[in-house]
Amino acid sequence: MVFAVCNGALLEDKQRLIKHLQEQAYVELFASPIAGVGVRAFRPIPKGVDPFPICNMHMAAKERFCVLSAEELRAMPPGVFEKVKSFFAALTEDDGWTPQTNRKGEIIYGVLSTGMNNLNLSWYLNHSDDPNIEFQDAEEEGGYNSFVTRREIQAGEELTTDYRELGKDRR
Repeated sequence: MVFAVCNGALLEDKQRLIKHLQEQAYVELFASPIAGVGVRAFRPIPKGVDPFPICNMHMAAKERFCVLSAEELRAMPPGVFEKVKSFFAALTEDDGWTPQTNRKGEIIYGVLSTGMNNLNLSWYLNHSDDPNIEFQDAEEEGGYNSFVTRREIQAGEELTTDYRELGKDRR
């Protein structure tokens, strides 16, 4: 394992990390009064900023999803389907609202192919009807979906999003 690097591309990685920590590290997980675990700002976040940037994208795994039906998920051990639904929205039709279904009429979900133990902080956002951040689709296939602040967020404030943006199944 390499800890201290001072040459080539790895020096660039370290420089990007230092810049990220100085300018873009904003959030932490905490016990949320809204629901279980949430995300809060530990320092102010300006309006129009992605609070979850990845500083060395070439080191990040691409977000790839497997399609699983509600029928497949109901066959899981108790509690698994509900936990999957709490993190992964149903896939939607082109209208971005209507859940997609398989030939049997079962709603289908896009579940992170690396499983539930590889979630970044943005997966822990809680819902609000008056959110302070909004969803942004990935710019390219396999890229990271993210969020952008709708207004300035103060240190100590919980970050929230409107789950209804993720489709009808999230209502």
